[in-house]
Amino acid sequence: MTLDYLRPAFAGTLVAKPNIIREGKRFIVVVVDVFLDGAQVSRGRFIYKRAFASS
Repeated sequence: MTLDYLRPAFAGTLVAKPNIIREGKRFIVVVVDVFLDGAQVSRGRFIYKRAFASS
């Protein structure tokens, strides 16, 4: 997990917009951009290990 804070976020409406960057056989990479009243305040990059169902 990596978080980049671009500017301070004060009172207002926060909106998070996720985007799947890569979906492979073993990992999924997701980027989440956070906006405060239309201005981007942070970006997070998350790497998830794909869970495999056992048969």
